[in-house]
Amino acid sequence: MVSVRHLGKNTILYAIGTFLRYSVALILIPIYTSALNASEYGALETLTVIVQTLLILVNFGLSNSLLRYYIECEDEAEALTMVRTSALIVLVFSFSLLCLFVPFASQISISLLKDETYANLVILAYLWAVGSSLNEQLFAYYRARQDAKTYVIFSLGLFLVLVTLNISLVLLFQLRVFGVLLGNLLAVWGLNSWFFVRFYRHSFEVSRHWALTLLGFGFPLIFSRFGWLLLNSADRYFLAYYHDLSEVGMYGLGYKAGLLVQIAVIVPFQLAWGPFVFERFSTELEKAIADFSKVFTYLLLGFSFTAMAILMYSKEIISLLGSNKFEQAIQVVPYILVAYLFNGIYYWAGNLFHLKKRTTLLSVIVFGMAILNLLLNWIFVPIAGWEAAAVVTVITIGSTGLITLFVSKSFYPVPLQLPRIAKIILATIVIIGFYTLFPVANDITSWFMRGMILLSYPFLLLAIGFFTKSEIAFLGLLPNILRQKAISTFTKT
Repeated sequence: MVSVRHLGKNTILYAIGTFLRYSVALILIPIYTSALNASEYGALETLTVIVQTLLILVNFGLSNSLLRYYIECEDEAEALTMVRTSALIVLVFSFSLLCLFVPFASQISISLLKDETYANLVILAYLWAVGSSLNEQLFAYYRARQDAKTYVIFSLGLFLVLVTLNISLVLLFQLRVFGVLLGNLLAVWGLNSWFFVRFYRHSFEVSRHWALTLLGFGFPLIFSRFGWLLLNSADRYFLAYYHDLSEVGMYGLGYKAGLLVQIAVIVPFQLAWGPFVFERFSTELEKAIADFSKVFTYLLLGFSFTAMAILMYSKEIISLLGSNKFEQAIQVVPYILVAYLFNGIYYWAGNLFHLKKRTTLLSVIVFGMAILNLLLNWIFVPIAGWEAAAVVTVITIGSTGLITLFVSKSFYPVPLQLPRIAKIILATIVIIGFYTLFPVANDITSWFMRGMILLSYPFLLLAIGFFTKSEIAFLGLLPNILRQKAISTFTKT
């Protein structure tokens, strides 16, 4: 039986893997912003959104299906058959859709990028999305096995290949936006070559039963994932249409800086949380519900600390990512941090929908909020530009998280630790209040003061009685535990 501590260990490993996978885009931003002008960077942002849209269409929610049904496979051979079936569905559907997609590439380029010359890049974006969808099948398989170490190894390999290819193609060969897409295309399909060898080496067996089962569970999630894409990205479409690509680039950079909290906290939690929920509920229900309540509190704690760190050093983050050309992007960051608090709440509650096999209801909630997002962006973005886009993001993502949390309690009445959550909110407000009293400057004194304010957060929580006696005892033992782990690892090597 997996424990909360095991969940924490896997979350840390997934945090490393997630940082490697998702930080590539952030690490390469300084290269992109130096090699591309503002309009080209805005075009790249729009093409990235196109990739995300297509990824949802060709993936069919199958990576979520693999995660949900792996535990129901009788043995590893059946699990491999399930994975091969999933991959075949993606390949057949995506390349059939490609025949319909290519004739409209020019029109898509004109509509979204206001330039027909990007048509070939739109086709590359489609092939990148197909390759990424197959990558998701691979990563979902190792997540279902709770094999976080292998997940990290593949993430590291993909990270190194992506960085090498992008630096070579964008800087050395000066291929600009084309180089970015080509580098990503080569990386994801390179990993897929290993995927095919691994899963088709000994057998080509697929299963009609698994095809119907996976599609039945995953198909409703298309609407959920597409809804999240609209919640995350529709504002960029409206900004590009009603304003210009320079504003898209500025807003997109601020959005990415805010998404550091997703990379550091939310995605690692999401990757570890799904397998934990499915396995935990197969054992003792009452104990599982108590653990889920505790995990919700820890999620808010980890998010609050990380979000405050990003907020306090947002000026340096934006300067590192985009230079002085994008200084206005600093103003975008607080909105994104607030919005993605509720994104984390959504993932905590959303897996209870998966457990109950109520993916259709989950999709209705997300898609309904996505429609509201489109309506509000359509009304207000032409008037107020990026400020309206940011506020709409907070409203709609916040509503999605809260509604999902409320409805999930009708399935499994997990009692939230409200007094402890109130203490997290109080401590966070106090720390942010102290931060606003000090001017932000580019000197060591300012860095030190912000660091001291941030590090006072756990001590403030301790002072107001947030931590339990068992948690305090564990924190006291933690240095010894980590030292023993390090010695054990060193001895083995």
